[in-house]
Amino acid sequence: MCIRDSYCTLVSVAGTTLNSVSGASASPYYTLFPASGSTTATFAVGTPYVLTLSAGTYNVNDFAVWIDYNNDGIFTDATEKLGQVNNIGAAPATATISFTVPATATNGALRMRVREADQGSTSTLPACGNLTYGEVEDYTVTVTGGVPPPTYSWAPATFLNDATLANPIASNVTATTPYTVTVSDAIGCSSTG
Repeated sequence: MCIRDSYCTLVSVAGTTLNSVSGASASPYYTLFPASGSTTATFAVGTPYVLTLSAGTYNVNDFAVWIDYNNDGIFTDATEKLGQVNNIGAAPATATISFTVPATATNGALRMRVREADQGSTSTLPACGNLTYGEVEDYTVTVTGGVPPPTYSWAPATFLNDATLANPIASNVTATTPYTVTVSDAIGCSSTG
């Protein structure tokens, strides 16, 4: 993917602190913004929001936006794509996507992905994968009023930095150690593997 004047210049959500004004990023044309100030937001379940987007200097731009509501690290669930707008002109032209956070969203810090591309058609923009032109910006947003996140319990805890994380890091390993993890949700369902 390359920029060629096809990039994000504005990602803003009315009624929140998210008001990110940026320019073209360097290769690989991806930015993960810090979860602070104008590059983050808190969204309440059931509240309608309007996201405003603006592109760079290219005159045909497509945008799509996702929130990883179940916090599984991918954007494939049907409810996670907030929307897509096609053929937006160069800045200062803007486009909007309206969305409401579903009651099934996981509480806490979640990833929001904004993808801008000149894909040469109005087909569905993918959250991941190669496109010829464009840019991806990721934001950490917080959801409130949804469902509690699952809990994790790794056994044994030997060599792990935190046995309660979804993805702990093993360090200073001195022996082969098989691990099992138990994942539990707020209503008591669990799975061990």
